[in-house]
Amino acid sequence: MQRSKDTMFPLIEQWERSGQSQSDFAQTHGLKLSCFSYWRSVYLRAQEDSSYSASSNFIAVEQSSARTAGMVELIFPSGARAIFYQANADLIRALVR
Repeated sequence: MQRSKDTMFPLIEQWERSGQSQSDFAQTHGLKLSCFSYWRSVYLRAQEDSSYSASSNFIAVEQSSARTAGMVELIFPSGARAIFYQANADLIRALVR
């Protein structure tokens, strides 16, 4: 049976509210645990991706201590991080384009 996010995402949300284990929920709904786990990972990635707005992928951050003064950390949507201890604005601009 072909599955799609339109059928599986509501099931994932139903499972989250159910209090059942993944195994029990999958069995109750006639799904293999591996299929359910796969769609849960797709669902979680979709939730993570939707947390980034289309207009801006940046989050404003305030400096937390004098120890980090002058330090800039970029965290890309892929999870990659770039830390600059003496930030060069031109270099940072080139990296985020």
